[in-house]
Amino acid sequence: MSQTRQTMTPTATLGQLTEAELRTLTGDVNESDESRADRAAIRLSKTIAKGRADRQAKADRPTPQPAAKTRPEPVAAAPRPRRRPGVCCCGCGAETNPGSSFLPGHDAKAKASLTWAIRERPRTQDQAPDAIAAAWLANHPRDEAAMREGWDKLSEARQAERVVRIAFPQWLGRMADDLAELTEHEGVATKTARQRAERAERAIGSDTN
Repeated sequence: MSQTRQTMTPTATLGQLTEAELRTLTGDVNESDESRADRAAIRLSKTIAKGRADRQAKADRPTPQPAAKTRPEPVAAAPRPRRRPGVCCCGCGAETNPGSSFLPGHDAKAKASLTWAIRERPRTQDQAPDAIAAAWLANHPRDEAAMREGWDKLSEARQAERVVRIAFPQWLGRMADDLAELTEHEGVATKTARQRAERAERAIGSDTN
């Protein structure tokens, strides 16, 4: 019997330790549902309070403002150079408004002078092609080389033609007949001059013999 009692004692002690350990780890097994609900409510209130605190801290942080867009400073345009008054291209020597080639009505005078010069007839105006060319070059010096090349070797009619071709090409259409007649006349004059030269040479040769 004593032997049986000694064997049961450790078993009973083990059962008591297991129950005490269970109570330490899990709490009172007889805890009411009300106590558990209270703990859940406390945890929920703590969670809500933490969420509010986080939202408040986020609201209190200053919101970064976007950088203001700055427009570039407008660059002042360079002032346009003022046009200087020009010289009337009819050859009269009068001063014209900036950007104008003629005084009112003087373009017709220049056209008449050049036309009569091309026709090799006495002009009704006193402006020769040389005066008109000089007036044009005073306003357009870049045309100096083209206008004056071999100028002194040209007849007055050919000088007038050059002035028209360089300065007033819009007039060429109306002067086409006069220019064709000028070319034909020069051809006849050249042929006549050649014949006269040949006759003079023959006359000199016969006198020598």
